[in-house]
Amino acid sequence: MPIVLGHREPKWPSPVPFPTTHFHTNLTAGTERYCPGFPNDDGPGYSILIGGNFLRYYNATGTVITSGAWNGGIIQGDITGSPHTYWLKDIYMDATDNKLYFIAGDASTTPRKLKLCTIDKAGNLVQHAWQTLGTGMDWQSGCLQKSADGNLFSICGGLEDASVWARGIKFIWNISNGALTTPPWLPANTYGHHSNTNLSFRPCFGPTLNDIYVDIYGIIASYAVNQGGGLAGKIINASTGRGSMQMMLPYSNGRGPEIGLDTAYNTVDRGTYWRGYWLPSASSGRTANHIYSISDMNNFVDSVARDQGYL
Repeated sequence: MPIVLGHREPKWPSPVPFPTTHFHTNLTAGTERYCPGFPNDDGPGYSILIGGNFLRYYNATGTVITSGAWNGGIIQGDITGSPHTYWLKDIYMDATDNKLYFIAGDASTTPRKLKLCTIDKAGNLVQHAWQTLGTGMDWQSGCLQKSADGNLFSICGGLEDASVWARGIKFIWNISNGALTTPPWLPANTYGHHSNTNLSFRPCFGPTLNDIYVDIYGIIASYAVNQGGGLAGKIINASTGRGSMQMMLPYSNGRGPEIGLDTAYNTVDRGTYWRGYWLPSASSGRTANHIYSISDMNNFVDSVARDQGYL
């Protein structure tokens, strides 16, 4: 007689130790997080501090690196050509090319502007030309990473233009000259009505091998009123356009991305692709980075999509 197993809920993967020493603890309210340094650091234990409006580079003893543009850290005033009110929009580090990529943003103009920048361990800061977005186009993107052709892309689930209906935007950055193209993200027969910013889709992980993205809006602690512990989020199959803007991701084994100590509801507003790993971060609560294997996360997210009927 065959044995029929009961349904098993997908489980968050275990965090993995990054293959180098670095600082990454007691981060407060999402305003700062320490990430491992460059692949070609001058020694082990180097780190890069990502703040809300600065970048800073440290060696293993906590001494600030002052080479080139790192002198004084990378701050808003280093970004040329605009007042750039919200300048640090997205960030990515490749596992092999020894560069840190980030997107600078300027909200002082209409339409808004973005530009691609890079910096290496020696402090060589390269800034490509500002790219003007379409009128009314959203710019809250996530998951900056390299595509198979070597260029960069990120996903914004907001408006393509000033209209109400949207298929989201795929920001594609030419890694050589900083040129930006913005095709629709979801299929032509897919539309969303984003009447509330909390219902827009700014993915923090994806795509998986099956083109699944997730956006984790918040961690609901077990002591929140009328709520059990869990991850409130969204999921979408970018190939079919099917998904949900309101769902709970499994979060029962204590391995999830952030543990809040001072609030019942923490927003996990960004997932960073960093040297071949995935680093989530929150914008509320005291948190410490967990680091995950991208392969493990791919399997987990695909399992959730399959469990929810979107794959």
